[in-house]
Parts: sequence; C-alpha cells; structure tokens
Amino acid sequence: MRKLFAFALASALSFSAQANEWRQFTSTMYVLDPAGEQPLLAMASLFQGEHVVMNLVDLSGAFCEKGENSNPRPAGPFQINGTNVKFVQACLGGKRVLSPETEKGKAFLANAILGGPATVVIEGGDVVKFSSENFESAKKAMLDTNSAL
Repeated sequence: MRKLFAFALASALSFSAQANEWRQFTSTMYVLDPAGEQPLLAMASLFQGEHVVMNLVDLSGAFCEKGENSNPRPAGPFQINGTNVKFVQACLGGKRVLSPETEKGKAFLANAILGGPATVVIEGGDVVKFSSENFESAKKAMLDTNSAL
C-alpha cells in the first residue's frame, strides 16, 4: 500500500492546477496548490466517515532522497495562521509528508485550510498561502467512493 501511495503521489503531483481549486489525487484524496510558486501542497482525505484529514506535502526535494521512505519523526512546530502547531514528517516516495502531531493540531490545520485563507510558515520562515474553494464537491466525490459497493 505504501508503494502504491508513493507512486500515486509522484504521478499525480506532477500535474499543475490553479491555486484554490481542489484536484483529484486518488479516488479518496484531493490536493490543493498554494497561491504562488511554493513547492508545498495541502492534501485532504476522509477518515471514519466525513472526518477530514489534512496533510502538507513538500515537493522541494530538500528533505527526502529520491524514492526514499521513512518512519515519522518530529518536525516544526510550524505556524498556521499565527498559531504554532507541532508536526511530524515522513518521506513517502521521496516526498516529505507533514502531519500535525496532535488531534487538536489536525483539526486546526483542516479548519484553517478549508475555512481559508490559510497562511503556513515553515522552516526558514517560508510563507505558504492556501485559499480553498469548492471543497464540498471534492468531499462528496470522496464520500461516494468510500460508500461504493
């Protein structure tokens, strides 16, 4: 499963889309490009029904070797709309995936991006801005897939 996810991640992230538009990554995951040229994406999926799980995917190549997979380790904290949030990071297929460490942090990130606009400050003071529109159609598509026979 991890190899399939890594392959899908590498394949789908090579396509470009307009910022603020959710685009399909897999049948159960959607990604959102930032406003600007930063190599960081928001990735949404559903967990246990309609619970939205949000991760950040770093495409810069500065943290993971090509094709690398690793176990989660501490990262950050990073600022989300001015609030420090603890993160963990792991390499999947050579891409760094950042996830809030706590349940409270996970909810905060999801609400910030979906309620947008959201400003994320990562290492080195890099500022990434997300503006989400029309997530409900992406969520409906994920729910339809999850409820398929």
